[in-house]
Amino acid sequence: MRNVISLNENWTLTFPKGERPAEAVTLPHTWNAVDGMDGNGSYLRTTGVYTRTFTAPKQPFNTLLAVAGSAKDSITLEKVEKEPACYTLPEFNERQEGVANWFKQMGSLDLESPMEFPEGYYTIKDSMAELAKNEEAFAIVAKAVKLVTNFDLKPGQGMWSMMSGMSPEHMSGMISTDLLGDKFLPSLNAQLIKIKK
Repeated sequence: MRNVISLNENWTLTFPKGERPAEAVTLPHTWNAVDGMDGNGSYLRTTGVYTRTFTAPKQPFNTLLAVAGSAKDSITLEKVEKEPACYTLPEFNERQEGVANWFKQMGSLDLESPMEFPEGYYTIKDSMAELAKNEEAFAIVAKAVKLVTNFDLKPGQGMWSMMSGMSPEHMSGMISTDLLGDKFLPSLNAQLIKIKK
């Protein structure tokens, strides 16, 4: 039985750096549609994050369809009791087939430790260019970027010129917190602060 539920209402728009207060919005919506139109060059250049929670119907399969004008995209979700073996990779590989699990791929971490930024050690606040100076630190960050975005991060290649000045902390602000979860940055930082600059 097909049940269509609109998800256009009850979205929250937030700005990770706090440039504007959070606001409730209905889609379609463009947070910077009128910026700069007053003629004083006040165009806000930042990241706006749209979030919404919902409870999926209790069916074996649910399909989410996103429509923006003539563009459409969909994903079908299957309810499972436990992680199916066929969805997980025996090890991390370049093709990224299946589902990658951050905690399995990145190893055992102390996720309850507070976020610390000790001087003289790498952290999530360092730029990609700074992290690339240390092979071990960069390998950890490159693996995390691959798991989250399926993007190969390599100095001098692809989008490196744009990303080299970004920190993992800044990059995470460009990705939905629902996707990353609240343990992503602490777990990444916990590994980086073990490496001296």
